[in-house]
Amino acid sequence: DIRTGRLECPSGSDVELAALTMQAELGDYTKDEHSIANISEFRFQPNHKQTEEFEKQVLEKWMTYRGLTPADCEVQYLSKARWLEMYGVDLHTVMGKDGLEYKLGLTPTGILVFENKIKIGLFVWSKVTKIDFNHNKLTIVVVEDDDNDPRLQRDFVFLFRCYDEKQCKHFWKCALEYHVFFRTTSANKAKQGTKSTFARTGSRFRFSGRTECQTAALGNLTNNNMNFERKASQRFSRRASYAIRKKIQEQEI
Repeated sequence: DIRTGRLECPSGSDVELAALTMQAELGDYTKDEHSIANISEFRFQPNHKQTEEFEKQVLEKWMTYRGLTPADCEVQYLSKARWLEMYGVDLHTVMGKDGLEYKLGLTPTGILVFENKIKIGLFVWSKVTKIDFNHNKLTIVVVEDDDNDPRLQRDFVFLFRCYDEKQCKHFWKCALEYHVFFRTTSANKAKQGTKSTFARTGSRFRFSGRTECQTAALGNLTNNNMNFERKASQRFSRRASYAIRKKIQEQEI
């Protein structure tokens, strides 16, 4: 996602993540074996962002990660990536009642609302009581405390419009899966075909995977017995400008 630009990565963090990748792929930097040209063989950013200056910064940062194993690099990579603002956010484009375009982001904590890439709201899963759709119209009902009487609660209805019914249904399915996956807190209660409170009457769609709780429990049981094969990243042709400079330097010598 960072490579394609789908997940935005701020300056500085992008260099750290790229340098960790280089350490995991090629090991410790050595002047005799490596150069900035090696970095250009990998793709870390959209093409217009992966400049020579960026690769120079990656090279300098790579040198500081000496001694880290591929496993160490992967753990650090994930630890840094998970703090990116949009990490783990599943975005869906909708239209509001005001005719403006918004993005609804499904997350472990709830549904984020963005306007022009600015976060303007959050519907926490525990407060969302209903998500439904009718053709291309999407309805989200959120319960909140009454301003006049904290002992009472009120339902607030938010209406959005998708581009078509297919998109609306897709968002509803994704929301149902997120709700069941992150809100089912007991491994004993979580079963195949778990039904969410968002399920529609007559719909046969059910969440059929493991919940977060089940996945964590399974991980604790099998953590010491897990084996996996680490595969190298795809490599590309080196940046032509580096090859030209190297040739000129050799001729001067």
